[in-house]
Amino acid sequence: MVLGSTTGQRSTMSPPSPRRSSTSLQRNQHRSRRECTNLVWTDLVHKAEEDRIPLAVTDYSMVELGALVSYGSDIQLLGVQAAKLVAKILKGAKPSELSIQTPEKLILAVNLTTARAIGLDIPRSILERTDRFVE
Repeated sequence: MVLGSTTGQRSTMSPPSPRRSSTSLQRNQHRSRRECTNLVWTDLVHKAEEDRIPLAVTDYSMVELGALVSYGSDIQLLGVQAAKLVAKILKGAKPSELSIQTPEKLILAVNLTTARAIGLDIPRSILERTDRFVE
């Protein structure tokens, strides 16, 4: 995978070795699917950090694993939003008559430890808008 950087340099990042990832999954078959997925993501995050590549994702939990930044919906807030729709349906609303929903709020999360590790200074304007910090 070839990624551009803010400095105009290009960097090549190889995805985690499928053999390594599948071996990791086989060793950990007793773990939950979520735990195994985190193992693969952890490999990717470590590779990105090793190569000093900022990794942006949509899931906040990946920022907790070491990705630099995430911007996306919060799964708990989506659950609340879905419950409101279910309540309307239980009160007699027809699902086909309900409007399509989008997330009510998007969450910006920044991993400051990762930023320091890859030598990246996060602009103040981004920090002021950040909803969650990981250190």
